[in-house]
Amino acid sequence: MIHGTLVKINRTVASKPKVATFDPLDRGPFLHQVIDIGWEFKPLKTISIKNKVRAFSLFSEYLSKDGISKKSDLYGMFLHKEKEYSSNKEIQLLYETDGKAITQTAIANPLWVGIEGVKRNLDSVGFSCEINMSMQSQLFAMLDSVSGDANWIQSFQLKDNQQKKLYEWQHNTFHSLNDMSVVEMHTLMKNILSRAKLPWLLLEFKEKGEACMFVLTSDSGKSITLDDDGDASEWDWLQKADEAKFENVGKINQNYRLRISDMRLVMIMEWAMNGRVLIHELGHYINFTLPTPYRMNRGEYKLNYSQYEELFSGHGAAYMAIYARLLIDFYYVDEEFLYDSLNDSGLCWFPIKSISVKDVTEGITQYCQRFEH
Repeated sequence: MIHGTLVKINRTVASKPKVATFDPLDRGPFLHQVIDIGWEFKPLKTISIKNKVRAFSLFSEYLSKDGISKKSDLYGMFLHKEKEYSSNKEIQLLYETDGKAITQTAIANPLWVGIEGVKRNLDSVGFSCEINMSMQSQLFAMLDSVSGDANWIQSFQLKDNQQKKLYEWQHNTFHSLNDMSVVEMHTLMKNILSRAKLPWLLLEFKEKGEACMFVLTSDSGKSITLDDDGDASEWDWLQKADEAKFENVGKINQNYRLRISDMRLVMIMEWAMNGRVLIHELGHYINFTLPTPYRMNRGEYKLNYSQYEELFSGHGAAYMAIYARLLIDFYYVDEEFLYDSLNDSGLCWFPIKSISVKDVTEGITQYCQRFEH
């Protein structure tokens, strides 16, 4: 016996992302996801039903009624174990797709009695923010060279001293075989970013290429590149970036506001369809966007230029800490083996308990103790 609650659906927030709400390490990285579908629901009536087959039948009959059939997309049905719908943290939702087919999706119950606040109304795809010098520089540092990051990095001047050494360590430690499908890559990406509590990225695939890359997309869906006449005028300041222009970077808000959610991560299908490569790229995203106070040099320790560079350059110590934790938690590399290997590599890194902002910040604080000597 199960219970079904007929609900009225407000899909006006359907454009918001479907955000995973479970702990990916508890369920495993490739198992079925429970999501916040982003819609709002008004309960109408709850009944007891023999099984799911009968529930589908009853729901289908309801949608075919006169006065309902023309607006069937406004109705759905919660399927739940506990009789009171609000007592169920997770539920099955029956609803009609655009093709008029009835489908079932496992979702986090937005009406669950344990919810603190109205979480379903939060914009969790990304966050608009006032553009500051650090955030802007890190966003563009993630982009392909045609998007102007070479000019920006030249101004920001963080030298990535560990890149070559890291690539050599990776080559000697991990295989580079393609062993994951597109679906598995998407699922792994979502689970990793859910654990980090960061917005999901758009993950795209390109048949061939020399490197995976982050690409920024405008509201029109066009990639922002400085070699495109249509975009160049808006981004001309990047080509002329110098110390004097640094102070004026905030004026970009007058024309276009960058959001993390405008980013796409492009993976190369020829050689990058494996978890280690995806984890490497997501490590950059997490490192650049995780809101640790040290990113703005507001942590417990005040960093000088060389210390900041050691921590936050492209493959710096903070990146290596996050990358190592991701390899342990999501690529199932033995922790002791990995730490021994990193110690032998000569790379700057430090251990962290998790990729939460709290644990990353604590790890940086402990790492900073070496700067005292």
